[in-house]
Amino acid sequence: MSPAPELPPYYVVPPSERSMAMPKDRVLELCGLDATDLDRLRAYGDVLLPANGDAPRFSDADPTGEVMVLTLEQVGHRFAQILEILADTPGATPAEQLQALESARPDKFTYLRDLLVCCYLSTPTIWQILGYDGRKERLPAEGEAEMYLAGGILDPVIAVGPIYTQPPN
Repeated sequence: MSPAPELPPYYVVPPSERSMAMPKDRVLELCGLDATDLDRLRAYGDVLLPANGDAPRFSDADPTGEVMVLTLEQVGHRFAQILEILADTPGATPAEQLQALESARPDKFTYLRDLLVCCYLSTPTIWQILGYDGRKERLPAEGEAEMYLAGGILDPVIAVGPIYTQPPN
């Protein structure tokens, strides 16, 4: 059995200390990235998601980088790994590098593409264009819970009983 991969410093930070309030520079440092890496990610995002009709290009959808930082807080170590691969990938422009990465390492390209697309789709600018007004609290409609309970779908959960009601001693 191979040893578990060493986690980047970010994962040493307790989850309770990981928050939107964490400064961008601190997030980059903990993810093993720097401002240049952030600029590179934004450039790759612009190649994958250029301006199109009413939709802005990647870097314009998140001009402050706030959503990118939130993404980095969750998966920054993977961006760092991909940027390390891209550093050795031929190509003078971000588009050429992405094309070479897609040919040589389609799994890494797909992962990077999916992360950047998800980051883009998570920006308030794009939500507004798509007509999505964000996550809102929605109370169950009258009779909705009974409908699910009557079908027995929750019986296995109910049988387990309360498991998260008391903190462990």
